[in-house]
Amino acid sequence: GETGHYTKAVDIFQSLHDSTMEKAEEKTSPYLAYCHLFLNHRDMYLQFLQEAAKLNPNTTQFLFSQFYPGVPVSQYYEMALKGTRGNEKNPPSKP
Repeated sequence: GETGHYTKAVDIFQSLHDSTMEKAEEKTSPYLAYCHLFLNHRDMYLQFLQEAAKLNPNTTQFLFSQFYPGVPVSQYYEMALKGTRGNEKNPPSKP
């Protein structure tokens, strides 16, 4: 099923994350967080979301802004920890 694809993706991203590839953690942590979210692996999701927000905020925002609308990337981990989402009724205005 669909979770099988996420499981395979986790295997690939985890091996890259743990590799000696330049900026491996920065490049892979947002995708690991995303996959673990869909696999309902809360602890792993939180771990990689926290890492991703620090190391790669642009990709993290790209992947997760739909879940935390109107919330700065630096607050995603705190929001996820509390199990809350962004302010969907009053999204920030576009520049």
